[in-house]
Amino acid sequence: MSNDPPRSDGVPEDPVATPGAGTGPDSDATPRQSAWTRLRAIAWTQHLTAVGLAAGAVAAIAGLWFQAVATYWSQQTAQDQLEQSREDDERDRQEQAARVNFWEVVSDADGSSGTFHVINRSPDPVGNVVVLVAASIGDTAPAWFLTIGTMQPCSEYVYSLKDLTLVPRRNEGEKVQTFRISEDGASIEGLYFRDRNGQNWKRDTKGLVSRERDNLTGAPETMGGVQARDKKIRILAECYGTAK
Repeated sequence: MSNDPPRSDGVPEDPVATPGAGTGPDSDATPRQSAWTRLRAIAWTQHLTAVGLAAGAVAAIAGLWFQAVATYWSQQTAQDQLEQSREDDERDRQEQAARVNFWEVVSDADGSSGTFHVINRSPDPVGNVVVLVAASIGDTAPAWFLTIGTMQPCSEYVYSLKDLTLVPRRNEGEKVQTFRISEDGASIEGLYFRDRNGQNWKRDTKGLVSRERDNLTGAPETMGGVQARDKKIRILAECYGTAK
């Protein structure tokens, strides 16, 4: 008979311990409980934090990319608007000058019965109008200036070559000499004028260009002037643009 004190619940303790029959947490664990225990042991917080950081980094990169694209297109739009504004300003600046032009008509084979035409299609006058004419004297075809001055709005000036006389420059005391246009005729090489805003311009066969200085500064060397005995002024039935 055992001398061990009785247990508090009145049930004597078995002196022989059964292996594996303890009361620890793993003594009665099933395979499912063991897997759950291992899952609980994983540091999920750290993994979720790492995933969150990675997702945040991806989102940040995507945000920077979209911001870069938006910035690029914004700059392109601003550049396009600036270029368009410059083109509009240049178009406005050329608005009257673009309506001033010239041409020539040769009627006969000898070229001496043709006509020069200078036109101002704008509703404003143009000033300091000078026509650069190439006309032959003998074997040379030097340049001469036909001075018109101020042209009326909406007008066309017509000069007949048979009414033009070449007047060479002369030194003081020299006799004035004049020449008629020869059989080789003459041609308009360019046109110089000043618009309503005081801007000087030159138009030639290459196009229209503005001039920062006086409209004859840098012009070709000329032999003299061209005198016109007569000219016709035609008022245009249609005049494009609006006076400003």
